[in-house]
Amino acid sequence: MRLHLPLLLFILSLCSCYTSPNHSFWVVTDIHVSDDYKPGTEPPPFFCTKGKGPAGPMGYYNCDSPRSLILNALGFMQTLPTEDFLFFLGDSPTYYGEHPKTPLGKMTKEHIVANVKNIAGLLADSFPGKRVFPTLGNHDCYPVSYLAVPGYEQSTEWLGMLADTWSHFGLPDSALATVRYAGYYTAPVHPGLRVISLNTIYFSADNPFAMLNQSDHGQQFAWMRRTLEQARKAGERVIIIGHIGPGSMDLGPLFTWTKYSWTMYRDILADHHDIIVGQLFGHMHFDTFHVVHHPKDKTPIGVCTIVPALTPRASANNPLAPITPGKQPALRMYHYDPKTFEFLDFDQYYANISQASERHPPGLTWQREYSAKHYYDLQSLRPAEVFARIASQLDKNDFVWERFRAALFVTRDFPCEGDCRKFVSCSAQHADFDDFLECAK
Repeated sequence: MRLHLPLLLFILSLCSCYTSPNHSFWVVTDIHVSDDYKPGTEPPPFFCTKGKGPAGPMGYYNCDSPRSLILNALGFMQTLPTEDFLFFLGDSPTYYGEHPKTPLGKMTKEHIVANVKNIAGLLADSFPGKRVFPTLGNHDCYPVSYLAVPGYEQSTEWLGMLADTWSHFGLPDSALATVRYAGYYTAPVHPGLRVISLNTIYFSADNPFAMLNQSDHGQQFAWMRRTLEQARKAGERVIIIGHIGPGSMDLGPLFTWTKYSWTMYRDILADHHDIIVGQLFGHMHFDTFHVVHHPKDKTPIGVCTIVPALTPRASANNPLAPITPGKQPALRMYHYDPKTFEFLDFDQYYANISQASERHPPGLTWQREYSAKHYYDLQSLRPAEVFARIASQLDKNDFVWERFRAALFVTRDFPCEGDCRKFVSCSAQHADFDDFLECAK
């Protein structure tokens, strides 16, 4: 029997209990500010900028975020007590530049720089006294998804701007130096806990510099291995953050990283997965995960968690994927053990933008969509076998699949059966593309 989606979400919400706010941190990703958003506009191909259509004052499905939505979300985040840090997983500018004077309506360099700096300033001002650990998104580059390797004028100028902007987040000088060189960094979070922020644009299959010359750009993998080895010697645990996660595009058979980058990353994880407590990525906009297996014995060694976006836009970046219905804006809060730094749970929050237009004055009400432990009946978020078991049930257990599907686009109903269900299920089961293709046959 297939439950009606709103009824399913209501039943699940009754089963959830709020997790203690102690030792928690926020993750926000893919803000995609749209300064030209106009209420009463159609979504794509006009992206809510023409002033004709159903778009509401607080945002609309498959359009990027108006400032009203961003400010409301940041205000909500301030109402719940958390630790003194948060992660921002990148992508400040809108998907398209809704600027009719620019070629093909694309964003100009000046627009992207302004958006990157403005969102960084909003985050710093909204959370005084808290450290923000950012990572570089593909839309934070100009041209989008393009970033030359270190030594080229384009990368030197762009990464210098990024380092200057991120200096307001309180990153140490050593971190800013590697950002300025190649866009990655490491920094202590707490005694015993370290963050590694990767520049995944150098891994991306959409970056021609990465595709044409598949090698260790900026010596990032050598640096990552060295940093993890030093963390092990110091008795530290590590959280890895990045914008583009490895794996398929979920709704179709396209891989996000170059084969070289995936192989290097997987082999490093195989050697150091015991000290890595989490891998957090954005980019996809929807709510999913990809299980990493050891290259030799195929045992699960990690989970690349894809955090859903703040923007309501969810049109897949994959041209082989079906058109999606958009999604609700989303925020995520993680809870962790202060001694081991293991992730204990996360709470997924959303706001219903359709209901926002019905209020006078218009406004958003943020609510918890689910707690991961209660939603999937888990004791904790580790080991990786926990998510491997969930993923293995997606293509054969209808109840588990309906739960997963209900969360995929943050409460927005998205019919996904047949090849769609197989692609999504196999993508969750396998971060490795060859294993994904074998699964999806």
